[in-house]
Amino acid sequence: MNLKTLAIMLAAFCMSIGILTSCGEEEPLWTPVEPEPVENQDNNPRQDEKEVAITGATGEIGDSYAIIFGVVNTDAINVRYESIEFGAQVSSSSDFSGGKYYAASSMSGSTITVRASSLTGKTNYWYRIYVKISSYPYYYYGNSKTFTTLKSEEKEDEMNKINGHEYVDLGLPSGTLWATMNIGAYKQEGVGDYFAWGETNSKNNFNWATYFDSSAKTYCSGKRTILEVGNDAACKKWGNRWHIPTRQQWDELISYCNWSWSTINGVKGYMVWDKTWKKSIFLPAAGFYEESTLRRKGEIGCYWTSNLKIDDNLKAYYMGFGYDYVEISYYYRRDGHSIRAVASAE
Repeated sequence: MNLKTLAIMLAAFCMSIGILTSCGEEEPLWTPVEPEPVENQDNNPRQDEKEVAITGATGEIGDSYAIIFGVVNTDAINVRYESIEFGAQVSSSSDFSGGKYYAASSMSGSTITVRASSLTGKTNYWYRIYVKISSYPYYYYGNSKTFTTLKSEEKEDEMNKINGHEYVDLGLPSGTLWATMNIGAYKQEGVGDYFAWGETNSKNNFNWATYFDSSAKTYCSGKRTILEVGNDAACKKWGNRWHIPTRQQWDELISYCNWSWSTINGVKGYMVWDKTWKKSIFLPAAGFYEESTLRRKGEIGCYWTSNLKIDDNLKAYYMGFGYDYVEISYYYRRDGHSIRAVASAE
């Protein structure tokens, strides 16, 4: 086959598949088509399509702080959870210029709790929930809302004291007032001291040999089933009006209040809010002592009631919790548990 014949055959082939531009000077017979735009090339849905951040109400507001609630829909974002940050942005300007970001202090399900601090008294603030995609970075924002901080003299009177110890009125039907910290603690997240049931001093070794009522003669069915003043550590340590909660008072706190697993200054436990989400106490997950060993601190909380278990005189009721449960249970009264004191309203 000579070169002329080969050239003719090649030209015919080019014409048959429509790529004449490679074989001659004529315009192409095909028209370029723009590709369809790829929406969300970073795998994140747009804010106007899915609500990723939803701004909620405020809780307790003081002269320099505010509690803020919100909802984050992390399922709507196709990124790894560890690359997500969420919280609230707070600003004294409606356009959020100079606004400060506060990371969430706790999360329960999809609901987050944020404590905005270092605010100025008697000032109007705008706030909104945010979700930050750290790897881009990129922010999703909820709608904006406002609150006004209080003057010091206008601050709500929930932090009153009895015998020098603070309490919160959570608006319970019984009127029970709950202390803001454990016996032996000096701040709300402090774990405090540990006590065997019915003993008024802490110790290093919790066993039957060191227990004051190992034979169950002082407290037993048919004789005494509720702690008396002389064996009530709250009363002995903090004075009259304070006492260890009864089983019924713990039941009321569980059923009437909102419980949210939280972390305060690195300490895990439960924030217990009133029905309005304005007033709260924090119960640290202090664990418990068995003999000389502290067990499961940071995982569970064990708080004594003042009630003996009637059908087993060597056990007493306590309120126990973990990150996924809160319940009234019972255990050997020799062990070292936490004590949160209560007082009755006058």
